[in-house]
Amino acid sequence: MKHYNYLKGYKATNADMTCHGFKFEIGKWYKHKGKLKLCESGFHFCIYQSGPRSYYNEVGTRLFAVEARDAIEEYTPGADLKIVCREIRFISEIKIDGYGNTGDRNTGYGNTGDRNTGDGNTGRWNTSDGNTGDGNTGDRNTGDRNTGYGNTGRWNTSDGNTGDGNT
Repeated sequence: MKHYNYLKGYKATNADMTCHGFKFEIGKWYKHKGKLKLCESGFHFCIYQSGPRSYYNEVGTRLFAVEARDAIEEYTPGADLKIVCREIRFISEIKIDGYGNTGDRNTGYGNTGDRNTGDGNTGRWNTSDGNTGDGNTGDRNTGDRNTGYGNTGRWNTSDGNTGDGNT
C-alpha cells in the first residue's frame, strides 16, 4: 500500500455529475470524514485517463481531470488502477466522443500509449483488453510480452501465470 499527499488523476461520473449519489461541482474541494478503504469508503479516481472506462461506460458518462489529497493506492495492476482519497477536486471536464485514446496509432477505446488494439490498454503494442505493459496479447495482462489471459510478470504464455518466463 502506498500513501500520497497529493495526486492528479481522472474520474468519471454520470451525466448529472453524480457518482454513487454524490453530486460534484468543478473547482470545489470535497472531504470524506470516515475511514479510507478502496471500493468501500472515500472518494475514488484513476491514475490513467483510460481507467474510469472500466467503471463507467454508459452513454452520457462524463470524464474529469481531478486533484486528490491524502490518497491511498492498494495494489491493483492494470490501466484501471483505482485510488481512494480523503479529498478530491474536479479541475476540468475532458470532452470525449465515446472514450478517446491518448498516444499514437491506438485502435479501440480508452487506450494510453502507442499502437494498442482493443480497449483500456496502457503501454505499447498491446492487443485485446485491459493490458498494462508492452507487447501483451490476451486480456488483463500485467508486465511485458504476455500471451493468454490474466498473466502477471514477464514473458508468460498460457492463462493465469504469475512470475517470469512461464509457459
